[in-house]
Amino acid sequence: MALGALGVLALGTASLLDIGPFAPPETPRGLEVADRLGDCREAGLDRGESCDAGADITAVNLWQPDEGALMVELQLTEPPDLGPGLAWTAEFYVEAANAFTDGGVICRLTNVTDGGRPVSEVRSYALDPNTVPRQQVEAGACEGSLNGSSARFSVDVAGQSADEQFRLIGLVRLEYPDSPDRPGSDDDFLVRATLAELQG
Repeated sequence: MALGALGVLALGTASLLDIGPFAPPETPRGLEVADRLGDCREAGLDRGESCDAGADITAVNLWQPDEGALMVELQLTEPPDLGPGLAWTAEFYVEAANAFTDGGVICRLTNVTDGGRPVSEVRSYALDPNTVPRQQVEAGACEGSLNGSSARFSVDVAGQSADEQFRLIGLVRLEYPDSPDRPGSDDDFLVRATLAELQG
């Protein structure tokens, strides 16, 4: 399951996210996560085993720091070695109501510039899945940061019913644009949950 096939396909400093209401619960509850350690593929393909450093997801954690906000953490086995030779992207579609689009939002965290070249810093932005081509929406819809092997996102879920199940469909992908013989890695995931379960 790749986001490209679905047509979809990312708050503060990392130190602040590790304390107070932004800290993940010790035992995440109410989650159904479809991802296995070491189940990476060659980037863009449905075959091969290619778990390059920075692509393999070890855990997907969700929690609600306050009403109307959802925190998502993608924990990787190793941090990506960002730079001009490595294009790294973490992105997912949140199938939940929010205050910025008519339904759902795409979160993206990447070191690839608008010109298509990878750099040493990541940038975060959100896209409206209801637009073609995808239109960028205000930063408050989804904001992401990368701290070592942890990619964290704050997602607006204002208007989402606490008891209605929602999905996150996403992936982490890395590629080597200057090395055509290296296919890179692609690790995807699927999460189902309700806000009520996360609060409970």
